[in-house]
Amino acid sequence: MTTFVERYGPWALVAGASDGVGAAFAGELADRGLNVVLLARRQQVLDEVAAEIARRTGVQTRTLAVDLAEPGAAARVIDATDDIDVGFLVYCAGADPDFRPFLAGPVGAAESMIQRNCVVPVQLCHHFAGPMARRGRGGIVIFGSGAGFAGGPNMVAYGATKAFDMV
Repeated sequence: MTTFVERYGPWALVAGASDGVGAAFAGELADRGLNVVLLARRQQVLDEVAAEIARRTGVQTRTLAVDLAEPGAAARVIDATDDIDVGFLVYCAGADPDFRPFLAGPVGAAESMIQRNCVVPVQLCHHFAGPMARRGRGGIVIFGSGAGFAGGPNMVAYGATKAFDMV
């Protein structure tokens, strides 16, 4: 029988790992024996999550505080993981939707949402999926949102980017 580590490889990368679903997913992957790279904006919280996972499971952990809405974020992630075999990518980084009408908010808010929810996941998938395919193992999970199905006048960018994530 193939183990979880044999099926996916030694390392998982979890974006949005500081709390909620991301932290839970990272913990579950560690419970199954994968070492985890944890990404989020807040280093102190990442360090706490990493310490708890390492204490509880004994796996290796790495953290990278990065704002995925910033240009160059994917390059930072790729540089920080170039020495390990990432076989499982989880992308559940997100931000709360801006509930103002689209034209009432700055265009920069929409651009940041597009960067975080579309550009960076595409860049990370493109980088990590090729080696996964060549090895014949790996997995990618990208979280969407119900807003991607329905959208709404006061969360245009959020709904549109989450629809993109589900395609």
